[in-house]
Amino acid sequence: EALSLLKNSGFVVIPTPLDIAEREVFLMSSRQNAYPKDDFVAYYKAIGEKDLPIFITTDSLLHYYHIFFDTTLMKLERDLFYKDVWAVSKNLLEESLKEYHETGGDLKEAAKRNIAYLSVALELLKPKINQIMSDETLREEYCSPEMDPEVCKMFIEGVKQSYGNKASFKYFSETEFNQYSFEVPDLAKDLVQKEIELIEEHKGWEYSPLFIYQEDYSQYVPRGHYTKSEKLKNYFKALIWYGRMTALIEGSPLLSPGESICTGDVGGIVSEY
Repeated sequence: EALSLLKNSGFVVIPTPLDIAEREVFLMSSRQNAYPKDDFVAYYKAIGEKDLPIFITTDSLLHYYHIFFDTTLMKLERDLFYKDVWAVSKNLLEESLKEYHETGGDLKEAAKRNIAYLSVALELLKPKINQIMSDETLREEYCSPEMDPEVCKMFIEGVKQSYGNKASFKYFSETEFNQYSFEVPDLAKDLVQKEIELIEEHKGWEYSPLFIYQEDYSQYVPRGHYTKSEKLKNYFKALIWYGRMTALIEGSPLLSPGESICTGDVGGIVSEY
């Protein structure tokens, strides 16, 4: 039937050869099948290496553009934007701490809440203990369950010698863990802890302890390429925080007309007039 279609149409599409579909390879990004269904690049590369004819459809070019953009963005976020967001957040936090200690009254209270706002982002960005690269996480990335333990050990040692702190795509290195360390200032710990708990639980709509108005905390679940590494997961949560939480002039039924957070008893960055 395939030969008949080839003769009549000039091309034929056949199922993936099993020796390609089921063969496992070891890549820097992870241990994976040589021909995974969800990996567009590996899909064509595996066939090309077999010297098999490749059927290219017009929509594949559009899909390739989408993947190229997505991969480029992912690398920029992981290698550049993460540290930029960290640096900007730390600088703004230092300015807010300075304002807090040098002012009084409403300005002091406003500075305190700026400190809490920035501290939430930094707390989301920073590496956690369970996000650090180790021999165990490297085995998870590079060794199949069936691999001989000694072969796995030798393979991991080779990866560590070749790539050092960059041996893992998925996890933070110990150097990064120390570089991006952060402690929430005591004056904002309570507010920050409440926000972090809501973000990590990501159940849905809840009143923000800091901003007073309701926020959809289910939006803080990493998705897309942001699930591919711990750094990208943290980056995603911090950027969602910065992108969604805004200092609304009006937006909370918890405040009376003419009352602001600096003059009322309710804590949060919202005023209603």
